Amino acid sequence: MLKKIKRILQEKKEPLLAFAQEFKDVEHNYKDLSPKFLFGLFLIFISFVIGWGVPLAALWYGITHSTIALPALVGTLAYGLGWVLTPIGLAITAKDNIYYLRYFTAKFILRLYNPLDIPSVMEIITPLFIAALIILWTIFKWTTPFQISLITLVCIHQILLVISLLVPNIQLLSRTARGKDLDVLQELYSDDDLARLIPYWKTCRFIFRFDDGVDPAITPDILRILEREEVYAIFAITGQHAEQYPELVQTVAAQGHLIVNHSYSHPNLFSLLGEKRLREEMVQTNRILQNLTGKEIHIFAPPIGHSNIFLRKTLHLQKMTALGWDVNSHDVLRLSESKKQRFLASLLTAPQPTILLFHDGLYAPGISHKAQTLELLEKVFALQKQTR
Repeated sequence: MLKKIKRILQEKKEPLLAFAQEFKDVEHNYKDLSPKFLFGLFLIFISFVIGWGVPLAALWYGITHSTIALPALVGTLAYGLGWVLTPIGLAITAKDNIYYLRYFTAKFILRLYNPLDIPSVMEIITPLFIAALIILWTIFKWTTPFQISLITLVCIHQILLVISLLVPNIQLLSRTARGKDLDVLQELYSDDDLARLIPYWKTCRFIFRFDDGVDPAITPDILRILEREEVYAIFAITGQHAEQYPELVQTVAAQGHLIVNHSYSHPNLFSLLGEKRLREEMVQTNRILQNLTGKEIHIFAPPIGHSNIFLRKTLHLQKMTALGWDVNSHDVLRLSESKKQRFLASLLTAPQPTILLFHDGLYAPGISHKAQTLELLEKVFALQKQTR
């Protein structure tokens, strides 16, 4: 059987590769998300919530109340509504999803004939999940307890997929340097800045990382504080801001701080980027930062800490490493005094060295986090002095 499959694949190699070549560059382009597209995406999300959440809740209600008619009716209607909402959402999102099946089929064919040696858990987790369900279905013959288990597993699977698009997941889906791993960067890259800074950081309690900049409204204030405290930090800079404020980027570099790539446009839906757009974001920013600083950029800090199935491959091809963080200050949010105190208290038990995430880009229109960022920064330095 396997020999027959191999023979067929070999015979069909040329037409299959021709098909794959035609569609491999058909990417999702989420650069300019319209309200129409966002509404379609929202309908798809709601279809999962209704289609799986309501039947599961109805099933639980039926079990706990020893009834079946009403839960079965509600669950069936909800599941049907979910299936109605999904194609509506897909239709509204239009061309961004119309080639979804063709695109990933093309990627599969290319991978089949040209396998990469870069493993990625997320690329195989769904096929493995489906295979596991088929095996379980064969073993348990679709018994009632198995139905309950199956629905639970499917719901968990869908929930995890949705969560993976919304929360920082770079440290789960990619080899990511954090505080305790920074010395690995020194081994990977022959870079003067890394050779100078990493031994220094290993002796520090906190490593300060500033994202989304540079911005003349706040970056100079941060640089003054860092210079006063004689501290070298990490600045994750976007290509757009580097183009806007080239002199400020050069000032950051001249003061001895490490500059890393934070994408070009800081797409908030970074998890949904296709391979081509992801590569463009990375390469364009590298070019800008290298022209301004005269130094190669080896490190990529994904926006919002997001990742997807293409990031690891793109990093490998660009000979870069992802950078994460250990503690998020949440300085861009409106924090109550109690939340600020909880953040500072969490630092008392943080391992050494710990990468602390702050921001020096004022993205939210009408909402400036400058005062809060500077306040938290000063308090961390004060805490560091008190606990030496």
